[in-house]
Amino acid sequence: MAATAQPITLSAGVELEPPSAALKVEFQTILTPEAVQFLTELVSTFDEDVEEILQLRIGKKLCLDRDGGLPEFLPHTSHIREDQSWKVQPVPQRLQNRHVDLGDVSPANTAHFITALSSTAQGIQTDFDDGHCPTYLNQIQGLFNVYKAVHSQFPDIPHISKVPILMLRPRAWNMVEHNMLVNGKEVPGPLFDFGLLMYHCGRILFENGCGPFFYLSKVENHLEARLWNKIFVWVQKKGGVTLHGLKYNIGVGILFIEAWLRGQGTFYFRGQVEDSATAEISRSQVWQWLRHQVKLEDGDGRIVTRNLVQALVKEIETELQDVLHHHNDSSKGQLAVASEIFLEIVQKRDFPEFLTTYLNLEHTFLSANH
Repeated sequence: MAATAQPITLSAGVELEPPSAALKVEFQTILTPEAVQFLTELVSTFDEDVEEILQLRIGKKLCLDRDGGLPEFLPHTSHIREDQSWKVQPVPQRLQNRHVDLGDVSPANTAHFITALSSTAQGIQTDFDDGHCPTYLNQIQGLFNVYKAVHSQFPDIPHISKVPILMLRPRAWNMVEHNMLVNGKEVPGPLFDFGLLMYHCGRILFENGCGPFFYLSKVENHLEARLWNKIFVWVQKKGGVTLHGLKYNIGVGILFIEAWLRGQGTFYFRGQVEDSATAEISRSQVWQWLRHQVKLEDGDGRIVTRNLVQALVKEIETELQDVLHHHNDSSKGQLAVASEIFLEIVQKRDFPEFLTTYLNLEHTFLSANH
């Protein structure tokens, strides 16, 4: 009788089914000890919350069946629905042109996924849900293919910043991952998918202005949306922010504002031509890191605070004077104004909708263009 493969036991309370021989490389790339530890912490943090919303679904259905009612909006949120000025935050730059999206593209189908990456579509629904059968083989292969696309490892496929935007679609709440157990329980499928996608791909997608963007399917109410938000915030904090990344975003933001005040829509930074899309992402991240008091993962583990950002802005302003060859009082003054505006934007209580709209109404820009 042939011996059967035994589950891989990692840290206490975690079991993971071994891969087939054909997927050994893919498995070792995606399910590294560090990635599994990250995933374990994510599942341990939110498993009870997932269980609660699934139980609430059952209870809600029983109530509707018993009373013959229909789903309705909450009465105490009527003032929001009646407020004509209420709106969500603006759509990110890379999501504004979505004339053609390719739907139900399972990344486990390597040939189909590569064809989609090579297409002229604006987006790809990178589907681990309805358009995908979640066998263990398909999950590992699909996650590995997304990893290769994001890390620009597919031959003859453009850099991740040049391919259609990836709309990553993890499994819905009702799905579980049978091949990983944490504390004796199968882990929620959406946490398995989302956690590994963010762990391996989140930072690169962000740094290239490509997201990460997620298509969250089958969200039934505000409590489920709120849970997803808590998960996003947890992952952002857990993933960490480096001092280098914080400085880079501040530099991009200041440079764009300085260029805008000179009447330019693009600027040159670290070997690349950048525009408002990069600046929007950069100032948004700094605003969010300030709001959530994110801890830097390098150096001495400082928290991103107003004092830290203010100090870095002054430091970077001095560095940019040499980069831009701004050595006279007039050009130094304009860079100082750009730095002040950047600080004003990232320290605002409410998130400014569009950077360009904000700058277009800024008195310095208006006075310079009359």
